[in-house]
Amino acid sequence: MLTESHKAGLRKISTETTMVDLNKLLTPNVTLSEERPIDKNDYESYLRSTCDYLKSIDKYDIPNDKMSLAVIVVAEHSKICDSMLTEEELIWSSEEFEIFRDKLRIKIEEKHLTFQEAVNCNFGAVFSILEPKLKKWSENPASCHAITYLVTQVSETKILEEHIGRLLPFILRWCDSWMVRPRLLAARILLPLLDNTNSANLTKFGRDKVVYDALVKVLSAEDAAVLRVSAVPLVKVLGIMCAGESRVTVSQVDLFMDKLFSSIELETKVDKKTAKLELLDSTWPLAQDAALRWIPKLANLISGELDIANYSTKLLLDLWQFECRQHAAATAREGVTMLPALVKTLWKHCNGYLSEGKIDREDIISTLGAQIRVDLVYFAKCASGLDKCSQNTEFSDAIKEAIRLSECDNLK
Repeated sequence: MLTESHKAGLRKISTETTMVDLNKLLTPNVTLSEERPIDKNDYESYLRSTCDYLKSIDKYDIPNDKMSLAVIVVAEHSKICDSMLTEEELIWSSEEFEIFRDKLRIKIEEKHLTFQEAVNCNFGAVFSILEPKLKKWSENPASCHAITYLVTQVSETKILEEHIGRLLPFILRWCDSWMVRPRLLAARILLPLLDNTNSANLTKFGRDKVVYDALVKVLSAEDAAVLRVSAVPLVKVLGIMCAGESRVTVSQVDLFMDKLFSSIELETKVDKKTAKLELLDSTWPLAQDAALRWIPKLANLISGELDIANYSTKLLLDLWQFECRQHAAATAREGVTMLPALVKTLWKHCNGYLSEGKIDREDIISTLGAQIRVDLVYFAKCASGLDKCSQNTEFSDAIKEAIRLSECDNLK
């Protein structure tokens, strides 16, 4: 939001009113000989021709019949969120456009209480202007960006529900693109649609399944950024699909878990594997009692990841501690996998083979304590003479601490 002082500064313009040709300021389409990612050079002549024109604009007004155009111009040159990636850079914009955008937004807010209200009032007209351009989306990335930004600004559920049927075909095409920018935009626009529309409207005509099928493809995406940004709407639509399902029999969550575990096992790139482990962590609560079917897979995964401990290992350890509390009997059966892996990792950490930056010793100890708690008998059998096999006092103290934590858990 602009501060009052900022608004006051932007209003210090001459008293003469200028008629602004907003059509001239709309980002033109880019004619490409072949489908490829756009770059700054594609808009060089457009930015050069509009630079002087923008500087010449002084005081002006926005006629009511041009309000939808004004909203689009602001949207084309506004960031969707603060965490936008390099692939989402507004390469059709410039410093002059950013200055004009702020002035134009003030003008819009003079006629409406907020910019969001202007979007609500003009969304239908705005979409009608953008829709022909969205049909040629690869030539009009600025229009795709604009509609995505405006969907994030809509505050009335009814408006989104009225347009979701017309928006989905474009979103699905973006999801199928091999380029990073449209796939990121698809994830960005789906998030507010899933958040702010009634689930009944999404399940109507199987829209939730269509969106899920489009998003689940990110498991094979080459770019980790696409996977990370798409993970949130993917988890949301999965939650909508399985909301009424029983976890006693195989459900949609099980089908997704099967895909995800297989994808993690085959992944060789660290950044993508980390993103998939984060996705597993955020999806796991949806499993509920179905998690019982996936605890053996989780144990094997953690055992393997402990050998290359990094940031994502903490997510897995926290997940295992949660399951030790939720499903003690099932996690106890995995003691043959988990106990040796945890003790080995703890020993390596205490002897300096693992740096503190990769994984905290406290996380290993607390997870070991949780595993001991679910099966004290098996641990006592495996740990016989463990204190004598190492002269490292740090390791001995760490084992004692894990045992102490397991006893504290029993008192809860």
